[in-house]
Formats: sequence, structure tokens, C-alpha cells
Amino acid sequence: MRTRRQVLRAGAAAIAAGLLPARGAAAQAPAPKRILFLGGTGFVGPHLVHAAVARGHRVSMLNRGRRAPNQHAGDFEKVEALRGDRSQPDAYASLAGRTWDVVVDTANSVPWTREAVAALKGAVQQYVYVSSTGAFGRTARWRFPKTGRSCSTTRRRARRRASA
Repeated sequence: MRTRRQVLRAGAAAIAAGLLPARGAAAQAPAPKRILFLGGTGFVGPHLVHAAVARGHRVSMLNRGRRAPNQHAGDFEKVEALRGDRSQPDAYASLAGRTWDVVVDTANSVPWTREAVAALKGAVQQYVYVSSTGAFGRTARWRFPKTGRSCSTTRRRARRRASA
């Protein structure tokens, strides 16, 4: 049985592979993209940054600068560091007047994401949101009656019904 960490890591790799196509011998190498990561030093971000840097993309990161990445630390020397605390009103001041091809948001806060989308309107071509916590909300633990196995449940069904 796979752990949540393994599933999310595999999902991050799949997103990185789809967002950042690998260079094949027969394919012409795509032009490097300008990619902005919002956050990026926690659980999923370092893997996505690693994939982007490995493919030659120009990477910028907006974060508080309080924590070192937990994986692929060597890649972060090749990344433009932009400071901004998303819990503060001036969080996106360092992004003013700049543009990116792609923004990758790894926040677990839906309000932060709404604010980022508003602040970056017109400055990005594609916005990618990667967050299981932000997408599904808090989880509740329960057990299957017949097997006794534990399972995480979410408010996903309620949200689907509400949006239908």
C-alpha cells in the first residue's frame, strides 16, 4: 500500500513531466519557460523546482525565505529568490511589473491562492495549483466497517454536490 507521501510525490513528478516536457533526441528542445513558484521549499515544491531546473527553465520563487528546501537543495542556488510573506498585505510587491509563462502555487491555503490569482492577473499565461490540503480541505479519520482499515475522508463529496 502506498503512503500519502508516495502518492503526492508521484503526482508531483507527473505534473512536472506534463508541464515541463522532457527533451527527446527527435524532438526540438522547447524554449526555456519563465516559471514562478509560490512557496516551493516544503513537501512538493523542491521536486517541481528540481524538474524545472533540470530542464533548463528560468525559475523564480516567492517565499518568506525562512526555511531551506528539504530536498534537492543544490538546485536552489540556480533559482531567483523573491521575498514575500503571503499572510501580509504586501506579499506580491516584489512581483510588480514582471511576467512569467507559468506560476506554480503549492500553498495549502485557498485564500492565499485567491489573492495570488488576483495579484498576478495579466502577468502569467498559465496558473497551476498543486495542493491536496487546499483542494480537499481538512480530513477526518475513519475505518472501513468490514476490514477495519483506516481511510482519510474529505469534504470533497459535499463540495461536488454544492457545485453541481
